Amino acid sequence: MSFREGTFLDVNRSLPFNLALTLLFAFVSIIGQAQSSDEQSLGDLARTQRQKSSGSKVIDEDEMARRGLARTSANAAFDCNADCKLHAKAGTSYGNGEFRNATEQQWQDAFAAAVSDLEQGDWSQRLSEIREELCRTPGDVDSKKLNLLEDEMYTKLRHETRSKNIDDAAAARPNTPAGAEALRQLRVERMKQAIIDGKVELIQQSCAPSAKVPAK
Repeated sequence: MSFREGTFLDVNRSLPFNLALTLLFAFVSIIGQAQSSDEQSLGDLARTQRQKSSGSKVIDEDEMARRGLARTSANAAFDCNADCKLHAKAGTSYGNGEFRNATEQQWQDAFAAAVSDLEQGDWSQRLSEIREELCRTPGDVDSKKLNLLEDEMYTKLRHETRSKNIDDAAAARPNTPAGAEALRQLRVERMKQAIIDGKVELIQQSCAPSAKVPAK
């Protein structure tokens, strides 16, 4: 056998091997591309989910901010003007109440602290609902709904006072530091009720039906 014939036979023998190797490489390449495509699809899906989640988070945060601003605006709207202050003064002038022997400065301090507390809640909104009910049809008020609104408001006020666990016994001994602090807290809570009472009374006056003017 000549060298050329031997080489030809070797080449012929190696053809199946080379073909198989080529097919193997092609198969591996296809698998790799498919895997890359799958990974890309999964990556796109993950990015889409992240974007959706991110979008939802932004919406939630914006909504919470909006609500927070609304609450802040509602809280800041609470006030007790000169007329309201006069009613609060009358409501805390009982001889045997928490303000017995209170100085004018102590009264003013309790008033400022009470207004500050009332600014933190939804009292302005509750009073607005009462005003709306009273003024909708002056002289023909839905007493059941009005009583429900007032009961809910005063119930909340009582619950807030009880939740502070003020030591009434200590307040009876105002000459001690603990007693003085307990009495101060009681005065603030009593002032809050006097302010609410005054606001409700002023609303009733402003929404009362006008007196009819006699025809000439």
